[in-house]
Amino acid sequence: MIQEVIQRVARHFKMPVEDLTGRSRPDALVVPRQMCYLFCRSLGWSTLDVGKAFGRCHTTIVKGCQEMEGRMGVDARLQRKYRSLCKKNQWKKFVKRCLTNEIT
Repeated sequence: MIQEVIQRVARHFKMPVEDLTGRSRPDALVVPRQMCYLFCRSLGWSTLDVGKAFGRCHTTIVKGCQEMEGRMGVDARLQRKYRSLCKKNQWKKFVKRCLTNEIT
Protein backbone atom coordinates (compact mmCIF):
# COMPACT_ATOMS: atom_id res chain seq x y z
CA MET A 1 0.00 0.00 0.00
CA ILE A 2 2.84 2.42 0.68
CA GLN A 3 3.97 1.90 -2.90
CA GLU A 4 0.54 3.02 -4.09
CA VAL A 5 0.83 6.19 -2.02
CA ILE A 6 4.28 6.83 -3.50
CA GLN A 7 2.90 6.36 -7.02
CA ARG A 8 -0.01 8.72 -6.38
CA VAL A 9 2.23 11.37 -4.83
CA ALA A 10 4.66 11.11 -7.76
CA ARG A 11 1.74 11.55 -10.17
CA HIS A 12 0.46 14.52 -8.14
CA PHE A 13 3.85 16.25 -8.43
CA LYS A 14 4.29 15.11 -12.07
CA MET A 15 7.55 13.33 -11.37
CA PRO A 16 8.85 9.78 -11.84
CA VAL A 17 8.59 7.44 -8.85
CA GLU A 18 12.35 6.94 -9.12
CA ASP A 19 12.91 10.65 -8.43
CA LEU A 20 10.63 10.55 -5.41
CA THR A 21 12.35 7.51 -3.93
CA GLY A 22 15.87 8.29 -5.20
CA ARG A 23 18.87 9.70 -3.40
CA SER A 24 19.13 13.04 -5.20
CA ARG A 25 18.56 16.03 -2.93
CA PRO A 26 17.60 19.15 -4.88
CA ASP A 27 14.75 21.04 -3.24
CA ALA A 28 12.45 20.20 -6.17
CA LEU A 29 12.71 16.53 -5.11
CA VAL A 30 13.15 16.87 -1.36
CA VAL A 31 9.89 18.78 -0.79
CA PRO A 32 7.62 16.20 -2.50
CA ARG A 33 9.60 13.36 -0.89
CA GLN A 34 9.21 14.80 2.60
CA MET A 35 5.53 15.49 1.97
CA CYS A 36 5.17 11.85 1.00
CA TYR A 37 6.89 10.77 4.23
CA LEU A 38 4.56 12.98 6.23
CA PHE A 39 1.50 11.80 4.35
CA CYS A 40 2.41 8.12 4.84
CA ARG A 41 2.86 8.79 8.55
CA SER A 42 -0.54 10.53 8.70
CA LEU A 43 -2.08 7.37 7.20
CA GLY A 44 -0.67 5.37 10.09
CA TRP A 45 2.45 3.69 8.76
CA SER A 46 5.44 3.51 11.06
CA THR A 47 8.69 5.27 10.28
CA LEU A 48 10.24 1.81 9.84
CA ASP A 49 7.68 0.85 7.18
CA VAL A 50 8.02 4.18 5.37
CA GLY A 51 11.80 3.94 5.56
CA LYS A 52 11.77 0.46 4.00
CA ALA A 53 9.57 1.67 1.14
CA PHE A 54 11.99 4.52 0.42
CA GLY A 55 15.17 2.53 1.10
CA ARG A 56 16.08 4.74 4.04
CA CYS A 57 16.65 4.50 7.77
CA HIS A 58 13.63 5.30 9.95
CA THR A 59 15.49 8.24 11.47
CA THR A 60 15.65 9.84 8.01
CA ILE A 61 11.85 9.62 7.86
CA VAL A 62 11.49 11.14 11.33
CA LYS A 63 13.83 14.01 10.43
CA GLY A 64 12.14 14.56 7.06
CA CYS A 65 8.69 14.73 8.67
CA GLN A 66 9.91 17.14 11.33
CA GLU A 67 11.60 19.32 8.74
CA MET A 68 8.50 19.42 6.52
CA GLU A 69 6.22 20.25 9.46
CA GLY A 70 8.57 23.08 10.42
CA ARG A 71 8.74 24.40 6.87
CA MET A 72 4.96 24.27 6.49
CA GLY A 73 4.63 26.19 9.73
CA VAL A 74 6.26 29.23 8.14
CA ASP A 75 5.48 28.75 4.43
CA ALA A 76 1.84 29.06 3.40
CA ARG A 77 2.71 27.89 -0.12
CA LEU A 78 3.94 24.54 1.23
CA GLN A 79 0.82 24.26 3.41
CA ARG A 80 -1.36 24.71 0.30
CA LYS A 81 0.66 22.11 -1.61
CA TYR A 82 0.27 19.61 1.21
CA ARG A 83 -3.47 20.28 1.53
CA SER A 84 -3.82 19.87 -2.23
CA LEU A 85 -2.01 16.54 -2.03
CA CYS A 86 -4.25 15.37 0.81
CA LYS A 87 -7.45 16.31 -1.05
CA LYS A 88 -6.52 14.80 -4.41
CA ASN A 89 -7.02 11.23 -5.69
CA GLN A 90 -9.95 10.21 -3.49
CA TRP A 91 -7.77 9.57 -0.47
CA LYS A 92 -10.80 8.84 1.72
CA LYS A 93 -11.55 5.68 -0.27
CA PHE A 94 -7.88 4.74 -0.23
CA VAL A 95 -7.62 5.25 3.54
CA LYS A 96 -10.74 3.13 4.12
CA ARG A 97 -9.17 0.38 2.02
CA CYS A 98 -5.96 0.66 4.06
CA LEU A 99 -7.87 0.42 7.31
CA THR A 100 -9.91 -2.60 6.21
CA ASN A 101 -6.80 -4.43 4.95
CA GLU A 102 -3.62 -4.98 6.87
CA ILE A 103 -1.40 -1.95 6.27
CA THR A 104 1.75 -3.14 4.51
